[in-house]
Amino acid sequence: MIRMRGYLVLIAIASCLCFSSCIREEPEIKDINLSSEPEWGVPLAQVFLSAERVIDNFDEDGLVSAGEDGLISIIYSDTLDPVDANDFLVLPDQNFEAEIALSDAEFAQLNASGSLSISEMRTFEYPTPEGDRLDSVRFESGVFSLRVESALNVGVSGTLSVLDGITQEVLYIYEFQDAQPPVLINENSSLENVLLTFGNDGNGENVLVAQYDLELIYSGDGGNAGVEIDFEMSDLKVRSVGGYIVPRTIDLDDEGLFISMFDDLRGAQIRVEDPRINFFFDNGFGLGARLEIENITGVNAGGESLNVPGTDITELPVIQAAASPGESVITELRINNDLMTPSVTDFLAFYPNYVTGQFALNINPEDDASSFLSRDAQLRLSYEAEIPVY
Repeated sequence: MIRMRGYLVLIAIASCLCFSSCIREEPEIKDINLSSEPEWGVPLAQVFLSAERVIDNFDEDGLVSAGEDGLISIIYSDTLDPVDANDFLVLPDQNFEAEIALSDAEFAQLNASGSLSISEMRTFEYPTPEGDRLDSVRFESGVFSLRVESALNVGVSGTLSVLDGITQEVLYIYEFQDAQPPVLINENSSLENVLLTFGNDGNGENVLVAQYDLELIYSGDGGNAGVEIDFEMSDLKVRSVGGYIVPRTIDLDDEGLFISMFDDLRGAQIRVEDPRINFFFDNGFGLGARLEIENITGVNAGGESLNVPGTDITELPVIQAAASPGESVITELRINNDLMTPSVTDFLAFYPNYVTGQFALNINPEDDASSFLSRDAQLRLSYEAEIPVY
């Protein structure tokens, strides 16, 4: 689970307000309204700052922006930890079991000639918890574990090959040997940079084929037994993946924010007009996403709470997907007072000195049939709160 450290809207809003505590001289606050029952949408106060004072106090921190029209805005911005491919898609450990049984004719041949060659193919499915239909996966890392066991009085040597589910191209091959009966082989190998391609032609999802090629060397009567072969792929990390990624929701870690400036406003009411919350997403994945706001809750110094459910916040547009590997696309999302009820300004008029909320990421919200992820790509997110100084 990724840590997106913070309820983006809340952090941005609160940080915008904190500019008042950073100025060397207190801003002049006029039109203080000491009413204990503010009405939503009614201006309660205005904060006047001269452009010169704003620049003197904030320019060194890069928190001042001047538009082409000369309008100065105070901006607070931050960058979150980037999201990588393994945050979107987690591949579970996979275990595949097979028993190679010998027929009466094969036992007779083994006894007569002292050796026997066996070649068999088995089909397996590589399921994911969400039911993704994958075209291919290249592993960043992982462990291939092989276990071969037999009660036969034979030595065993051979190979296990993993094949493409449709073309039967050899994707991965592992050699093993145990000349001393009873056979027991337990070996591990790295899956770093191994590419698997799957079949999804209606005969199963994410189909792989395993081919077993064995050479048995007879050492005496050992009964009518077979050879058990198990292999497992575990501790898997994705380098790249392509295919259909089923839509899903990733819950983000809850965090709280203390807004200390509201601890000191004993009954005074100030109002910040026309704040805007801006989000910038740089997406290198061929997979769209949507930022979901489940709720925002503010608690004031008197212990009262104000909850804004996500249904009262206009749904944000989709974070666009990159067109092809190696590219990225930037999506800009903006929240103003018109997109939230109560508005951003009205929420701040409640004077919450502690704010919590719940956010989530909706993955592949448009249900695209083909997507791609890569270790070399990321979803980068920065956000800013912008307050025009009139």
